[in-house]
Amino acid sequence: MSDESVEGVDRKKAKELIKSTLVNEVANGWHIEIENGYEAVLSKKKPFNWIPHLVVILLGIFLFIPLAIFWPLVMIVVAVSRGTSTKRIWIDDEGKLQTY
Repeated sequence: MSDESVEGVDRKKAKELIKSTLVNEVANGWHIEIENGYEAVLSKKKPFNWIPHLVVILLGIFLFIPLAIFWPLVMIVVAVSRGTSTKRIWIDDEGKLQTY
C-alpha cells in the first residue's frame, strides 16, 4: 500500500490503525522487520518442540549411564584378575648371572 492508495482514507486514522495493529501483533510475539508509513512486514519464529530433544537426551542417559557404571566394574575385574609375570634370576655354577 503506497501513499497514493490511502488518499481516500484519512491519513491520520490510517497511521493510528496501523500503529495499534502493530502494537497488538508485537504483543502476540511478532517482530517488526520493516515499517514504512502505511505498511509493515512482520516475522515470527516457529515454536521449538522440546519433546523430541528431551527423548533423545533421556535415551542417551539410559544407554550411557549403565555403560558408565559397567565399565569401571570391568576395569576392576581386569585389574584384580590380571595375570602375573614371573622371572627367575640365579647365579649359575660358573658365577654368571642368569635370567629366565
